[in-house]
Amino acid sequence: MGLRMRGKEPADLLAADIARQAEDWKARGHEPRIVTLLVKGDPASAYYAEAKRKAAERLAIRFELHEFEPDVQESALLRAIAQWNGDRTVHGIMVELPLPPHLDTSSVTAAIDPLKDVDGVTPVNKLALQSGADGIYPATPLACIRLLKHYGYELAGKHAVVIGRGETVGKPLAQLLLREQATVTVCHSRTPDLARHIRQADVLFAAAGRRGLITPDMTHSGLVIVDAGINEGDDGRITGDTAVETADAVAAMSPVPGGVGGVTTMMLFHNLMLGMERQLAHGISEADRPFEQTIGAFLTAAASSAPTPGGGGVAAVACALGAAMGAMTAKLSVGPKYREWEERMKEAARRLDTVAADCEHVAAGDADSFRHYMKALKLPNQSPEEKELRKQAIAAAAEQATKIPLELIRLCVDTLQIIDGMKEGANPNVLSDLGIGAVLAEAAAQSAWLTVHINLPAIRNSETRQRFRDMANERMEAIRSRKEAVQAMVIGRLKEDRG
Repeated sequence: MGLRMRGKEPADLLAADIARQAEDWKARGHEPRIVTLLVKGDPASAYYAEAKRKAAERLAIRFELHEFEPDVQESALLRAIAQWNGDRTVHGIMVELPLPPHLDTSSVTAAIDPLKDVDGVTPVNKLALQSGADGIYPATPLACIRLLKHYGYELAGKHAVVIGRGETVGKPLAQLLLREQATVTVCHSRTPDLARHIRQADVLFAAAGRRGLITPDMTHSGLVIVDAGINEGDDGRITGDTAVETADAVAAMSPVPGGVGGVTTMMLFHNLMLGMERQLAHGISEADRPFEQTIGAFLTAAASSAPTPGGGGVAAVACALGAAMGAMTAKLSVGPKYREWEERMKEAARRLDTVAADCEHVAAGDADSFRHYMKALKLPNQSPEEKELRKQAIAAAAEQATKIPLELIRLCVDTLQIIDGMKEGANPNVLSDLGIGAVLAEAAAQSAWLTVHINLPAIRNSETRQRFRDMANERMEAIRSRKEAVQAMVIGRLKEDRG
């Protein structure tokens, strides 16, 4: 019988080290905090989120689960992620996958700050893995290698065969194995004679997601198998990609369950500790948080040669000011004289206060996207492979840098729609402030629109470019018509009052 490479012992060793690091962070005044985003509807995702919660409890790490309804709009998820990106007390962000079909998974995961990306799913971290740069890498591939090494198996000079080329395990695992100086073969659904490749392997990593794919007759007595497959049978039992009886035909094999899974969970929290170190080393400048500054400090920073706050931060502040002017008008348009409008004004004030808060998250996201773009520009640019990776990184950063101003334009649209709905019932004594709010919202949108069009050429996908261009233009058209309607009403009412 071959060796059973169980995950409990290496997972326990990792847990002890992580718990010690977490206590050290607390002693330094930083309580480790991780948030998980879960869209309801997938039982497996809910199960994994609960498993992470229990692990965090064991490690004395603060864990928060944020659940969203199945029909949630993508913009709501992006706003939540932008808020967590900008919150320095949040150190790790996870998105439970899969997401419902109406949501763009790549857009949602790309919105995460790479320094808080404990799953290693952002474009920046994926490209760091491919290029050999520092980054945070996916937990399951890391767990496969950690488990193997715990049992004394080295990879340098060995022939490693990976079955599966998925984005979460197969592809990143192949990259990590190359770093370990292994000779790597990747097999997949189109690979002929899979058994021939397995018999040539020293170490086999199974990550295809096909129950019983690997059988004893395909192996040899010196083979070591790490099974990362997860398959649920008709009876509800979880099995790997390797038939159970294969364990007796090889030198060593990890069981499912009881092998890679427990180590993977701990690697997520290992990544959290790594991310915290890099967040501390990276630092966040005051200019990245314009809403926390005095007006004088913000103006000084905006007028300096520092890269932030740039146009995005200034535009977000302008939109927030526009929303604030509208909220003030609504709050001063209540009482006996405005009984007919009172409930609508209260609702308008509430919604405009929310817009102003969302603008703060956009400002933080703008600073994040600028840093990611600059990081992409600094990637190596010598060999053809490095040039291609750099182009991909720049394109991914440009796409994210375009989504931020698009979100700001949407907030400006919301501001003007709310203001437009208030104009007929607003207190005439503050009617001019309502017009000023509309002007500020339009100015913020114009600035964001320019940013969108500046970033578009760097986006490689022509369909994405056109979609972003159309979205920006359509929203700007709505803004112009709303602003003109508000101005016309305000000027007309002011003339009537003076007449």
